[in-house]
Amino acid sequence: MRRALGLAALVASLLLPAWPAGADHVQTFGSHALSFDHRAGNEWWVEVVLGGASKPQVTKVEAMDTNGPWTTLQAKSWGAWAASFHLEPGHQARFRATLGDGTQATSCWFTHPAGVEQCSAPPPGAFSATLSNVKGNAWWVQAGASGSRPIAGVDARVGGGAWVAMQDKGWGWAVSTHAPYGSLVQFRVRAADGALFFPPNGWFWTDAREYPSPGPTFNALFDNAKGNANWVQVNVYALSNWGLSGVQASVDQGAWRTLTRQSYRDWTTSTPVPDGSFVQFRACSGSACHVSGRFLWPSARPEAWPVPGTSYARYHAFGGGGSPSGDVYDEYDVNATFAFRRDATWRMDCAGTEHHHDAYANVTDTYRPIHVSDIRAPPSWGTNVAVGENVTGETLGGCDVDGLSSQVVGTQTVATKQGGRAVNALAWHAHLEPCPCASYDAQWARHHGLLLTWGWGGLGGGQGGALLDTDAPIT
Repeated sequence: MRRALGLAALVASLLLPAWPAGADHVQTFGSHALSFDHRAGNEWWVEVVLGGASKPQVTKVEAMDTNGPWTTLQAKSWGAWAASFHLEPGHQARFRATLGDGTQATSCWFTHPAGVEQCSAPPPGAFSATLSNVKGNAWWVQAGASGSRPIAGVDARVGGGAWVAMQDKGWGWAVSTHAPYGSLVQFRVRAADGALFFPPNGWFWTDAREYPSPGPTFNALFDNAKGNANWVQVNVYALSNWGLSGVQASVDQGAWRTLTRQSYRDWTTSTPVPDGSFVQFRACSGSACHVSGRFLWPSARPEAWPVPGTSYARYHAFGGGGSPSGDVYDEYDVNATFAFRRDATWRMDCAGTEHHHDAYANVTDTYRPIHVSDIRAPPSWGTNVAVGENVTGETLGGCDVDGLSSQVVGTQTVATKQGGRAVNALAWHAHLEPCPCASYDAQWARHHGLLLTWGWGGLGGGQGGALLDTDAPIT
């Protein structure tokens, strides 16, 4: 999956000079000759046809969106090389072919999707910035900033509110503003020429941890959704190691409509939204996209999962493993709260302790605090199951969501709490002992699959846990 430059790439495209256009032509690369013909595509499709004497020797073709990363294209049956990823109309596209002897041939720039070839100059570098040393407390926010062009200022905002200008302290930028624990802080960097750079992510305060946490899979958080019968607006947090290339909205599962990022960072569009409609948002980094839950318009009140009305689920999880002698082992004990946010996504906040014991030479015990906050839904299992069926569902392994496989043995009730009140939840029960040395057990709500209890054990270790409380309908 590709990463994109988002607004910075758009700004760069708007600043492009009017280069002279020429017809697609054969270019020479050492002893090789190739032509690139980019005359087809749209916002989600990029295609190029190769020509020239060296065309049969091409083994790989890639595309670039205005100084972004290279994205691999696939050879198509009709003779073109193409791929589906996000490349906004008006951006500049470039192609790179790899030949059998390792030679790489790079095309001129093309205006996408018109295919006008422009060979006189590459597009200018987009304004970008890097933040460092982000930290603070409930009344203080600071960050270092460096940019690809001179920086005129840095702003901060809390929880999607108004931007507050930070002061240049010489060692960095800082401002005294109220940012209580649990709030999300965002930054905006202003270049001297007026260009803006928005880091795609926020920072969880007061820990100043990146939010969402960087990871291998693209994810996004949709916050402060609002609007009226002709206006849609949303604030988006995306992973810093992916970037954010665009945001779209759909009304009642209709066509996706592109939103524009405003100078105040929120993404907006003017489109008819009848009262009672459901609006969804889609954030993308290249071809990788994440879709929000549904927002009821115009209140922008989200639906919950696994069932409407569910807003939280709290769990206790424990586990560990070690050597057969017991001289060395690791164990953990955590509590995890899953909270359904107004942006129609779940957030997990998990905290506890990890304990390492080593008694080989001298007895040592080391304790390390664990604290993870991430966009993550409560663990769940399927509900359309039958006795004797082999099933796989989700459990908690410390502060991570793990998988567990077992076999359905029947239904029963499980003692837990609903809204702080002791109840007996209706549950499916799965239990499997593949050998005398191991067992796998889980119980989950019969109607919607919310995990209730789990545990597994074997040679060298095991883990388990239980639901402490929820407002989901589990009885």
